[in-house]
Amino acid sequence: MTKTEETVSSVEETSLKDLVLTLKVEKNVLIDSLRKVNSCVGKFANDKHFDLAKMRCEEHGVSFYTYDGQCSLTLTNSRIETNNIDFECVFNPKLLLGGLNGMRDCTLELTINSENIEIVEKTSQQKQSSRHVSIPVMAGDQIVDSKIDAHASEHYVTKPMKFTDFIDTFKNVSEFSATDESRPILAGDHLFVKNSQLYIEATDARRAIRLASNFDINSIACVSADDQPIDQDKWKSSFNSFNLVVDAGYFKKLEKVFSDDDIVIAEIYKNGIQITSNSENPCSFTTNSLVGSYPNMDRFFLLQESNVEINCSFLQLNDAVNTFIRTTKNNKDKQTCITVDSNTLTLNTNARATVQFKIAVDVSSNLSNFKIYVNSDYLGDLLKCCRLETAVFCVTDPLKPLYLKVKKDEYGLITPLRVN
Repeated sequence: MTKTEETVSSVEETSLKDLVLTLKVEKNVLIDSLRKVNSCVGKFANDKHFDLAKMRCEEHGVSFYTYDGQCSLTLTNSRIETNNIDFECVFNPKLLLGGLNGMRDCTLELTINSENIEIVEKTSQQKQSSRHVSIPVMAGDQIVDSKIDAHASEHYVTKPMKFTDFIDTFKNVSEFSATDESRPILAGDHLFVKNSQLYIEATDARRAIRLASNFDINSIACVSADDQPIDQDKWKSSFNSFNLVVDAGYFKKLEKVFSDDDIVIAEIYKNGIQITSNSENPCSFTTNSLVGSYPNMDRFFLLQESNVEINCSFLQLNDAVNTFIRTTKNNKDKQTCITVDSNTLTLNTNARATVQFKIAVDVSSNLSNFKIYVNSDYLGDLLKCCRLETAVFCVTDPLKPLYLKVKKDEYGLITPLRVN
């Protein structure tokens, strides 16, 4: 290296170290953004630094990026004032949150250079005392973008809607996905289209659910890579064959990222999904699809017309099951015996004391002394996902699953327990 090159390199290094970014923001505003970021980072440290986040100054405010190996978050906060220096840094959001918790509710001023993020708060003008927080700026190749093929020939875009209306069905289905790492594909929610309606289903091999989403072919548009609309006749057939498996953890994290009143849209790609809000502080949360074939659930949910239907008050049944769950909370034995005889449904459970409920029912055909044992927790989870006036159970055999009918083509099921 020549002396001239050494001098230029020395000047660049000096200017980089001398570059200082100043942020001015209300404490609660910054904490709100950091909590969302911290909920999306990986909970482990490795060579990819998945437990870190990136902060970058941009035209419309300060943006935060993070990636946990599967999901990526982009969040822009327009309420953070800066000195307009083109600057970015990688940091640990958990450390910064911890430092902010020691500060009073006020306007904070953060100073960021190539080595540290510093916050100084004067606690007394007379004694010139202050609180000082300093966390290191990290070095590393922080991945911030997902691997979604955003330049695909086409993708689907949902209609804008309130986040609470969007997430309700996805959240309910996600509770039924598996947590066993030996079956990773069952840890996902299966999105598929049937009769031009988007459905979501999940199972952990002991219980399963299939519900219709708020989206059908009339509330979803298909656009090209450059966001130009495509005529429905050209994509209707491909839409009806669409399916995607998304990690259930993604839908559970969404509630930590978006507020109830946020207006969101979903962009659905062949290998992932992205939820975006158009609020004052825009946010997008993206995940890649799981690799593998989801099991064919039709054989579980296609019921025969000859099945016996048991109708009862949903409210009474829900109260009974919740009582069972509270009673057996500290017991290993979670079994609940459901007996149907004539026009009465009886629920029994044995905890420290025997608990019994009797509910009046209407049975579609003769059903005498029918008895089935189920897990009370599983039955409670099933009822949580469905708010109905009347609970309609479909039964075939005491050794076959117990079905809860929600609507046409929408069911939940739990497998029975074998009791000697």
